[in-house]
Amino acid sequence: KLTMANLTADSESVILTALYPEDGAIYARFCNYSDNSATAAFTPALGKVVAETDLLGNKLADSNGQMEFHPWQIKTLRIEL
Repeated sequence: KLTMANLTADSESVILTALYPEDGAIYARFCNYSDNSATAAFTPALGKVVAETDLLGNKLADSNGQMEFHPWQIKTLRIEL
């Protein structure tokens, strides 16, 4: 069995919406499609989550893959290989 990544969330409303390479890294974008808050953890099989970014890839904060979502919030993680 090949696992590319693991997403654990306390709600089924948090989903991975995009996974793409850019600027020598991989970006993973998530959305909480709910009127409720949620938490999630993302662990890639290769590389390491290093930052949360905005939609343009600008660093917002260091990250280890743990995310807290407000309702209908989008988050993007930068993964360094």
